[in-house]
Amino acid sequence: MYKITPTHSQKKTCKLAIQLFSHSVSAAIRTCITTGELKSPIDIDTANFINIMNNMFDSDNSKFLYDSNPNKRPISDRNPQVFKYLEKTRHV
Repeated sequence: MYKITPTHSQKKTCKLAIQLFSHSVSAAIRTCITTGELKSPIDIDTANFINIMNNMFDSDNSKFLYDSNPNKRPISDRNPQVFKYLEKTRHV
């Protein structure tokens, strides 16, 4: 079991939370499930939740109307898939 212990200054920023809810962490959990290192039935749910949070952070931090990553595009008439994704995750 791993424990995250942020320093006093790290507790004041969102950066660690954003790093925790990242595609890399989701992929690492999925890898550990595949290799048998994680065996709990909720591990895949955790990986899925982290991936949803990653995509939501991506859409909230969009900078360009067009991005190669569709999750990093802002909500607009030109990018309706972002709104549809956020609407879908609201019911998860």
